[in-house]
Amino acid sequence: MIFEARHLSKAFGGIKAVDDVSLQIEEGEVSSIIGPNGAGKSTLFNLFTGHLRPDTGELFYKDENITTLPPYKISKMGIGRSFQRVNVFPELSVFENVQLSLLSGRGLGSRLFQGAGKMLVTETRDLLDLVGLGDKEGSPAGFLSYGDQKRLEVGIALGGAPELLLLDEPTAGMSPEDTVNFTRFIQKLAKDRHLTVVFVEHDMKVVFTISDKIRVMDHGAIIATGTPEEIQANKEVQRVYLADADKISEEQVVSVSPGPVEVPEKANILDVKEIDTFYGLSHILFKLSLKVDEGEVISILGRNGVGKTTTLKSIMGLTPPKRGSIKFLEKEIRGRKPFHISRMGIGFVPEERIIFPDLSVAENLEIARKPPTGEFNWTPQEIYQIFPVLSKRKNQKGGTLSGGEQQMLTIARTLMGNPQLLLLDEPSEGLAPLVVKTVYEQLGILKGHGMSILLSEQNSTFALILSDRTYVLEKGHICWEGEPRELRENPEIMKKYLGV
Repeated sequence: MIFEARHLSKAFGGIKAVDDVSLQIEEGEVSSIIGPNGAGKSTLFNLFTGHLRPDTGELFYKDENITTLPPYKISKMGIGRSFQRVNVFPELSVFENVQLSLLSGRGLGSRLFQGAGKMLVTETRDLLDLVGLGDKEGSPAGFLSYGDQKRLEVGIALGGAPELLLLDEPTAGMSPEDTVNFTRFIQKLAKDRHLTVVFVEHDMKVVFTISDKIRVMDHGAIIATGTPEEIQANKEVQRVYLADADKISEEQVVSVSPGPVEVPEKANILDVKEIDTFYGLSHILFKLSLKVDEGEVISILGRNGVGKTTTLKSIMGLTPPKRGSIKFLEKEIRGRKPFHISRMGIGFVPEERIIFPDLSVAENLEIARKPPTGEFNWTPQEIYQIFPVLSKRKNQKGGTLSGGEQQMLTIARTLMGNPQLLLLDEPSEGLAPLVVKTVYEQLGILKGHGMSILLSEQNSTFALILSDRTYVLEKGHICWEGEPRELRENPEIMKKYLGV
């Protein structure tokens, strides 16, 4: 046994995020922790690594009590981790990111008067080869695809020479192809490095492919532990987590919405024409054009790294295009500052779920309130009707919400700005299937209210159900556009550009 938790509990206000959890992790084990959003999985990881201190209970690593140790001491003892959100130094090169980790892990970071450039060069390159990034060592980390940034984060974690590696939702946001490759990578890494690996994951294919043992959490407690076969046969697990995850129909998602609002002649609200966007010298979008009419839900689909997020950031002025035109309500907005664009009536929900963690749900909503720019004038009471879980959590700090609840709060807070057009970037990223369904049901309600939505998404199942029209991106180009029905009936296009 390499790690043990004894009767761990942690509460935020009156809500128990972790409730009397005990477990033992055997050396060399590759195991997973699953459960719905809000079950307490990430909180448990934060307790394991010292980022949170338990209210009750104890933690042991190699029979040594680590309950009160800070994160850096736990890390130096041999416990490495990754986070839900990628934690890399985006402006440093891939090489420098891993080199810094190695320097820190070997206690060389305090040598103030010695240049780091020539230190541990061979070791850094060996580690980059191990994680499959040897050919990208000179690239800025921020320019890597999402899947490669996840690999880099594992490389950074390995720089501390861990014996126990904790991975928090390692494949969240990856394309199906990247997910398969990353799963194989973790399997090989665990075997070659004799690592003990524990990961939190929502992708059941990954969980059942890689796990020797699976632990299932619900409402802060572990309700089942067993092999993949035992977990699949467990009726309580199916009831709490797996049931109906794959039984998603169009009727379930859109039944809460009265359907598209009838808008006379459907006036154009957004017109993007032939924009070219760059990150430094890297050309990301190539003469991209799209339109959104009032009351429409438009989806942008494509694998990671094809330019979906860049498209939304270009519209919002966060990565201004060098060429082309972007008109909102017939007014040119290319070249305007993001806050000007926001005030004109465009709301942006980024994939990072940026909220004020130390403010309550109610305070997060109130601080975002703006005068109406059009027909919408959202109040907290109306927001709570669409997102009832936020009403129950309105006095709870944003930072203590689950990932799904934070996503709902991010959308709700954006609505408090009374936008006429809502830009949504990967709203389903990192969420359990049943939570994704809930989020999309709520987007269906917004559609029923007549909200115009431009949606960037990898989850084509839900996006195609909700959308009126769809654009498919490939390497910064629009390679297909049309009605969702046409795309669903064209499996060759789906397979070629969406990897399904």
